[in-house]
Amino acid sequence: MRRDRNDQPTPLPAPAGVLVPHLLPARPRGAVLLLHGGRADDLTAARSWHPAALRMRPFLRAVEAALPHQDVVLAGVRYRLRGWNGTRADPVPDTLDALNRLAELAGPVPTVLVGHSMGGAEQPCTPSATRRCGPCSRWHRGGRRASP
Repeated sequence: MRRDRNDQPTPLPAPAGVLVPHLLPARPRGAVLLLHGGRADDLTAARSWHPAALRMRPFLRAVEAALPHQDVVLAGVRYRLRGWNGTRADPVPDTLDALNRLAELAGPVPTVLVGHSMGGAEQPCTPSATRRCGPCSRWHRGGRRASP
């Protein structure tokens, strides 16, 4: 883990894989996993510069600023594909993989999911051991947008 001159955790470079850690303290007491949005149907690769991923930057900054101590892991998910894709629910395995990798890094700590749009829709698909928060979503479980 990298630390600054005041021994505070610093953002980590994004590794290859589905989990993108932003803060990784030495002895975490909790974790926050950010789940970005996407499209109803899109089989193209998701990229960090796509609008759905960029929309999570204010969430990242807000959560980081609100952390009372430097003992919470802050990470995001890098989806393989841009879309939910109907019954395929493509982001769900990516999120479950990210949660597993997060548990490997942080241990068995309380974890909060913060999702937007498609990321909020997949929260009901995650293990009950996680807490879900802030699903700013008009999606329903079938992967289609509900009418406004």
